[in-house]
Amino acid sequence: MNLKALFDESELTQRITLSRRYGQHHPDHGEWLEQYYMLEVTAIVYPAGQDDLLKLPEGERYLPAIRILSQDPLIEGDIALHQNHRWRLTQLSNFAHYGYYDATAVRHEGTAQPTARGFVVT
Repeated sequence: MNLKALFDESELTQRITLSRRYGQHHPDHGEWLEQYYMLEVTAIVYPAGQDDLLKLPEGERYLPAIRILSQDPLIEGDIALHQNHRWRLTQLSNFAHYGYYDATAVRHEGTAQPTARGFVVT
């Protein structure tokens, strides 16, 4: 079943912003340098169901979760900005031969953010 036609339905789709990281080792001292860039994709976003939560790692099953379907490639670790929250894409399925990519994303807040400093020890 090809789902490409669903992405033409304006009532189902919306534009969301993804924060995608990339990195490389510094050639002189080998330190890992990581940066982020933003991109917008057209997606269908809806709440994750009980079966979707069972596919998540055990520690993430109790976090709020959403499903994201997009014709643009989705990558594990991408951060989706949706409804004023950050969502980390964690469970992915590549259904490109059916016209879409599928991801389950969990809420990603506070010190869970990749660049958060965490707690200051005094």
